[in-house]
Amino acid sequence: MKRLSMKPVAHPGQAHDGTRFTHGLFNVMVILKGVNGLLELGGGLALLLFQAGAIDGLVHALTASELAEDPTDPIANTLNQWAEHLGHETQVLAAAYLLFHGIVKLCLAGLLLRGKIWAYPAAVTFFAIFIAYMLFRLSRNWSWPLSGLVVFDLLTVTVILLDWRATGWARA
Repeated sequence: MKRLSMKPVAHPGQAHDGTRFTHGLFNVMVILKGVNGLLELGGGLALLLFQAGAIDGLVHALTASELAEDPTDPIANTLNQWAEHLGHETQVLAAAYLLFHGIVKLCLAGLLLRGKIWAYPAAVTFFAIFIAYMLFRLSRNWSWPLSGLVVFDLLTVTVILLDWRATGWARA
């Protein structure tokens, strides 16, 4: 049985041919996570800045033309139901969640792209915790979009682990 070597194989930006593709994929996935974090940060700030009534009105205005064409549109109807049931407590909780999640994602993405070796286990742990949370949510209420996020996060963790291994996880 072949034993895994814990010696550094390559450093970020200096990947060997066998890890060049993985490192490129790592960069893409981490950048997408950073962009997602930025969007979550913006969403959290918007939830803090706007009252629930204003959000409800905006959602109704944005979905009105789609619902006029197709009154059974699942996305437009889901958005409208969400906006109608958005209370102050839920709004503050959602804002806190998005702000925390967005800030952590942005920080981790920046640290990973800078090649900070200690950020690899931190990112894997953070994403694994949120994957577990999303799986719990899926066990209570199935959602195709949420299941898609779980798959994306699982792929992200896999790519982070592969890049961490290639950059020498023994140094972490």
